[in-house]
Amino acid sequence: ISLTTIHGDEPCWRIRTMGKGGDRERFLVPLDGVGVYINELIEYQLELKNRDLPPEQRIENINWDEPSPIFYEYRGEPMGSFSRGFAALMKEADLYIDDKGKTRDAYCLRHYYATERLLSGVSIYTLAENMGTSVSVIQQHYGHLRPEMAATELTQMSIADRERARRVREEQEA
Repeated sequence: ISLTTIHGDEPCWRIRTMGKGGDRERFLVPLDGVGVYINELIEYQLELKNRDLPPEQRIENINWDEPSPIFYEYRGEPMGSFSRGFAALMKEADLYIDDKGKTRDAYCLRHYYATERLLSGVSIYTLAENMGTSVSVIQQHYGHLRPEMAATELTQMSIADRERARRVREEQEA
């Protein structure tokens, strides 16, 4: 995980991860504001790693050049699965069952992210790259969003058309 400058002067988190099979390294860019939580996770990780060490052996920083998990269980072990913890959280918040009667799992966060990004105007191509999947998978799972996505595009086009029409009117009146 690193904080890099990707566009202009704006700092942006860039997260190095491995594909599902662990055979392909890739980078992803999270939403703005995620850095605050990444910093909290890093501090927690250092706290866990240093918990039982004498002061002279404590770790100051994490070497991100080496593969290192960022999510740890309270015992200090790398988290193997989010399933139980996520299910417990959803049950406690009374959100475990959705309005269609299906249980929510951690994967639903991926679907929520994809849906929100597409509806906010992120291109299918950019989203597929950032999520480490193909354009065809995005189209297959989120094709039902096309009407909303097209409405935004068409509205933007109509604003441009109105601007052109306003300029033409001004030229004719002059």
